[in-house]
Amino acid sequence: MDWRVLELLHVVDEGAYGVVLAVRHRLTGESYAVKAGKHASADPRVMYQTLREVKILRSLGEHPNVVRLADAFRSEEEHVYLVFEMAYSGLHKELERLPGRQLPAPTLQLVAWQLLQGLLHCHDHQIVHRDVKPSNVLVSRAITVGASSEAATGGADGRVPQCPPCAVQPHVKVAEEADHEGPTQRSNTSGAATVAHAAAPLIKLCDFGFARHVYCSEPWYGERYSSYVVTRYYRAPEVLVGCKYGASVDIWSYGCTLAELAIGRPLFPGTSTLDQLGLITRCLGPLTPSQADALSHHPHLGPTSARTLPARSVTSLKALLPASAADAVL
Repeated sequence: MDWRVLELLHVVDEGAYGVVLAVRHRLTGESYAVKAGKHASADPRVMYQTLREVKILRSLGEHPNVVRLADAFRSEEEHVYLVFEMAYSGLHKELERLPGRQLPAPTLQLVAWQLLQGLLHCHDHQIVHRDVKPSNVLVSRAITVGASSEAATGGADGRVPQCPPCAVQPHVKVAEEADHEGPTQRSNTSGAATVAHAAAPLIKLCDFGFARHVYCSEPWYGERYSSYVVTRYYRAPEVLVGCKYGASVDIWSYGCTLAELAIGRPLFPGTSTLDQLGLITRCLGPLTPSQADALSHHPHLGPTSARTLPARSVTSLKALLPASAADAVL
């Protein structure tokens, strides 16, 4: 793609590490979302992370619930740009306009299924996302506030309404430094549910800036990776205390995300690492022995930290969720 023919439309979103721009290709008229790293050209670590993101997205191939990378290139000033298919909006922005910031139960179930399919695709390719949260989920169309079960998940005959095809076609060119052969994409064989799921994808998992390849994506397997991943509200206990971890941390974040979509606020809104652990253990009970040991040896929290946490749960997860949400999530 010749980046010189891209016309800037507006700023879509901005974060600590980059900005997302809406652009239009002057020759084809197609719209794209371009992610520009703020410090990639100046900081080797950020450059490495950006190139790793390109490699990971290429190795994932195409999946209806994972954002598709259309291209990646450098400008003459050595800035790195990632070009993605254009989505309707971010899920976190959709929540802001919904009553109570809550998804209707039928829509919540659809989001739960499709987000899980996106994560399964990542884990099948031995990739851990490490930053699952509402702001890293894109939506392909507006969410209807009064959506009935049929409107959200399909008609009375079980079919899902067709979603308009994406305007962006796949591209083969990417940054030369990120050339990487990923594992072969595994075909979906889950029958009619998969057909419906692929026909009208509502959500797509995005922002693979913290993602990485892992040796094994089985839930029991873990390695010692960086603990500076995942936004705190969605961070699993093993990450908080500095234990080995693996693909299961995405499932923890997935559960926290679904709960937030159901109740309209973060499930565990901790103000610090220790406060986050306190909220979790008050609801789900004490840390495992290995987690408690890791906490006692944590370089910043200190050996007395474990004694400040409750010895048993004082509430339940179901008590934190309204009945309708509990039926949809649990």
